[in-house]
Amino acid sequence: TYESHYPPVRNISKKLERWLLSSKNFKIVLISEGLLEAYEGVGMRLNNYIISPDAARLLMESFPCRKEFLGGCNNIGYVGSLYQGRGIELILQIANVMSNRKFHIIGDKSNFKFTKEIPKNVFFYGKMSPHQAELITSLFDILLMPYQEKVMVRNGLETSKWMSPMKLFEYMLSGKPIISSDMPAIKEILTNKVNAYLVKPSKVSEWCSAIEELDDSTCRYEISKNAFNEAREKYTWERRVDKILNQL
Repeated sequence: TYESHYPPVRNISKKLERWLLSSKNFKIVLISEGLLEAYEGVGMRLNNYIISPDAARLLMESFPCRKEFLGGCNNIGYVGSLYQGRGIELILQIANVMSNRKFHIIGDKSNFKFTKEIPKNVFFYGKMSPHQAELITSLFDILLMPYQEKVMVRNGLETSKWMSPMKLFEYMLSGKPIISSDMPAIKEILTNKVNAYLVKPSKVSEWCSAIEELDDSTCRYEISKNAFNEAREKYTWERRVDKILNQL
């Protein structure tokens, strides 16, 4: 079994994967339907494959009670990389419009080039360990996932069409409501106004409207609960291992 997070680009990589896949007993694990299409796009039609999105660690066994969702959404968080395409510029624009809210950004600032003045209601905390990042989500009222149309990773690869970010599943298991960019890879997991709010990546007004709608504590509770329950059933590391082993 071999797990792939992106299609082979170099000829030597294609030859190696074709050789591996020529074995009847070999299976490749892909992180999304979009990645399967990306393989076909580079001329590799796969037969023996398993599609298994990424996952996250389950930190709490049961979902929080309704009273924990009372009040408005004053603290809005982003946890993750600050590479190009992660939407940090968009968060700054939203913060300028919604000056009565506080926006908290967790991530390595060295990966982000500041071209404009930072609004006074935006707070950067720098890089944290994965365990710290998981725990800090409990302090926020809403979690943002503002991916842009092109999402870059460290090696310069553009992954928006097939990504399966661990952040997505960590957010779902945090018990907090998610507002995410409306993108095909994300919609493999999230459904608008069921387990998240999905909005156009660069439409500031839609992000602001979604935040305002989530001021409704009942809405915030239901969206968060749906996301948590689905992730607990499908997207923990234990569930992921079981799914892969059952299909081998």
